[in-house]
Amino acid sequence: IADAPPPSQHTLYVQSYPPLRRHVSLSPQSGSLSWEAELCFQPSCEAIGETLLIVVEVRDSLSCAELHRRYDTLQVAVVSRPTYPLALYTPPWTLQAPFQPIYRKQYCFPITVRDTAGNGGSYTVQAFSPVTPLQLNRLSSAGDSLSAEVCFQLDCGLSPDSIYPIIIRAENTPVCATAPPATVDTLWIRPQNLPNNRPPVVTRDCPSPWLLTPSGDSVCYTLTITDPDTFALLAYQGIGEAFSPGFYYGSNFSISATGTNPLYLRLCAQINCYAQGQRFPVTVCITDTTSCDPSENWTICDTMWVEAQLCHGIIPNVFTPNGDGVNDLLYPYNLAGIAAWRLTIWDRWGHLTFAGEWNEPWDGRAAGRAAPEGVYFYQLELRLLNGQGPELRFTRTGSVSLLR
Repeated sequence: IADAPPPSQHTLYVQSYPPLRRHVSLSPQSGSLSWEAELCFQPSCEAIGETLLIVVEVRDSLSCAELHRRYDTLQVAVVSRPTYPLALYTPPWTLQAPFQPIYRKQYCFPITVRDTAGNGGSYTVQAFSPVTPLQLNRLSSAGDSLSAEVCFQLDCGLSPDSIYPIIIRAENTPVCATAPPATVDTLWIRPQNLPNNRPPVVTRDCPSPWLLTPSGDSVCYTLTITDPDTFALLAYQGIGEAFSPGFYYGSNFSISATGTNPLYLRLCAQINCYAQGQRFPVTVCITDTTSCDPSENWTICDTMWVEAQLCHGIIPNVFTPNGDGVNDLLYPYNLAGIAAWRLTIWDRWGHLTFAGEWNEPWDGRAAGRAAPEGVYFYQLELRLLNGQGPELRFTRTGSVSLLR
């Protein structure tokens, strides 16, 4: 700033439109004819793309009189530092045109977004398709990169003769800089049916018929379903009275499933003594619904026959009717759930020795006299307490040794 004599006092004023975050104004010493001032300013990030107007005003005065005013105007265009699109990496198979996923099978592939230009700031990635829902799982973010996983599953409504897009979009929001254009990659897919869908194989961990003694405790067995195809959609359902809430022989069978291929089905129930002597089926049907063509799917049923043994009315194999008050009478024990019992005895030659009434024990006598020692054969008729449904009767046979 140069001035003509006589020396006067100068004052420097600075204004900006819009206001700057920082500016400096200097007041020179009085009496100087020539001097310099430095103006420093820092535009805010919000000013990117705008034009700032900086107005500098110099006033000189002598004593109390103001003599002159001079102005200088500077226009400043605030621009962003250069930024560049993010790099987007997908697996090699996604570069096939088009990729052929199988209907109903879930596919997942990783993607990586990298800030190779050093833009800084934050990164986001989106995945969408106009024909199928996508699941995007963000895996990790470290430094200048972001990793994610995209999962999708195609339903049978899509045509195998059409090609459909999956669009991946990565965006960068740098700090105090203009965002670069988004990076967009399109993956093309054409769905296909599972070729040569094969039936699943069902195995069981115990043979049929299943011989068990009812006790009211839980009993279980396991089915293992293995599909020879690399991909299978398996569904299951229990069929019949064994799975009905009104199951007569105890609590109905329940199914718990684990795994996918192999699929493990655990079948459990509590069988009570109303089942003794009965034979009933437990049927589970497994349906392979992998193919979109119903004619190519399979339904396989497994039937386990349960044969319940007698759980009440046990006859000792030895009794001693010698009048000592110990084991002098032959009768069944473990009679919980039994309403009545009747015992019939034959000797080894098949002669009727004793035909008792209901709940009448044998005292070891035949025709009013002590029966000789030896082996005798019995028939025990049992009548269960009437719970739900009709009264049940069962017969047990066996042998007993009479000793004196």
